Amino acid sequence: MFLASGVILVILKEIATTNQGFQSLIPLEKINNEFLYYLILTLKNKLLKLASGSTFLEVSPNKIKNLLIPLPPLNEQIAIANILSDLDRYLYNLDALILKKESVKKALSFELLSQRKRLKGFNQAWQRVRLGDIANYLMNPSKIARFLGGCKKRLNSFAR
Repeated sequence: MFLASGVILVILKEIATTNQGFQSLIPLEKINNEFLYYLILTLKNKLLKLASGSTFLEVSPNKIKNLLIPLPPLNEQIAIANILSDLDRYLYNLDALILKKESVKKALSFELLSQRKRLKGFNQAWQRVRLGDIANYLMNPSKIARFLGGCKKRLNSFAR
């Protein structure tokens, strides 16, 4: 799990070799792996405050070992982990759906704006005009209010 530049904590199911800068945890029978994963995510800011180092940030093994954490009974840990895992799956599927819809929008935008596809009931020819003939270009952003008639309106930015 990547917490910040150079701060990495790994939760393993068995002994493994990791690189320097990693803090590797192998949960005992008292704690559920997934519960520990979600718990560590909520402790990210606290762990970052404990991190130190000049080349890269690292949380020392001592600080990790002495970190006090809340620990419910194992059956409650499993229930919490299952709920959070279900939500993660839901969000993952939602992200996939959003990506699919964005792809559909991009393709449809291209089809409609290039006139390859026309909307039903619209068949007039499109004109070709200079952008400067249909929009004012403002060198000074303070003049925007004058062009908006003094009222404040939401302006959408193209920056992403």
